[in-house]
Amino acid sequence: MTKKVIWYFSPSLLSGVLGVASLYLLTSYLNVNQFGQIELFLVILLALKYILGFGWDSSLIRFYNDKNENKYDIASSIFIFRAVLHILAIILFYFFSDFFLSLLKIDKNFLDLFWIILAIFILEDYLSFFILIFRSENQAKSFGILQISQHILIFILLVIFILNLDLKIYALFYSYFFAKIIILLIAIVKYKKYLLKKQKLDVFINIKKSFNFGFPLVFAAISFFVINFSDRYMLNLLLEENLALKEIGFYSFYTKIATSFLMFLIIFRMIWSPLVIKYYKYINYKKNF
Repeated sequence: MTKKVIWYFSPSLLSGVLGVASLYLLTSYLNVNQFGQIELFLVILLALKYILGFGWDSSLIRFYNDKNENKYDIASSIFIFRAVLHILAIILFYFFSDFFLSLLKIDKNFLDLFWIILAIFILEDYLSFFILIFRSENQAKSFGILQISQHILIFILLVIFILNLDLKIYALFYSYFFAKIIILLIAIVKYKKYLLKKQKLDVFINIKKSFNFGFPLVFAAISFFVINFSDRYMLNLLLEENLALKEIGFYSFYTKIATSFLMFLIIFRMIWSPLVIKYYKYINYKKNF
């Protein structure tokens, strides 16, 4: 049990440490306005996650751990549902990119960066799929290795891009993009047994069931996003462009320092949630908790 806790604990701890190191690199490399621009694009990335999530992660944990369900059927169905949603998102942005950029007050020169952010969102979605399965299967080592590898690779690429290429704000997002592609390919090759097995899938039934369970959680997710992250974009909407980016840069810098201490709360949730789902029906569940 102790080894499993360490595997669950280590990725978040490493993420906090490398996050502080990355913050130092970025603030040394970029001016305050450029740092503010990065924060605005990160807010968009988070918005995609919370708005287009439809509670799929909670649905996967709920039904994957239900003994009355075929867990591989559930996993494959949710995987297919997310793939279809991603295709629809790409099509919508392709035809309405100008509208979205105007709505979000983004310069059209950053259209290529917006595409990168959309790609990062999709890659992160699939990585989260494997991570949640590892949590549900109680495969602490696979869970830890996948996340630790991702954090280290992102940091290494960020250092390489900053030291060798003049990418400015693109450095961070290229680091995310290439790191997630590499880790996702490794995860698919090594752990493909968890999805798309040769069996008859009740895709529509499973999607309907998962959607009914997860959709109400969308409103909670959006509320959480508005409370915790929308403040940066509100500054962008209320202030003049140059002043807004500067204020967002300073505000985000100090906020990131403070929120880095929340990693311990995240660690607790990552360990506790799967255990609750797995053992709450057992007679001795009080002892387990």
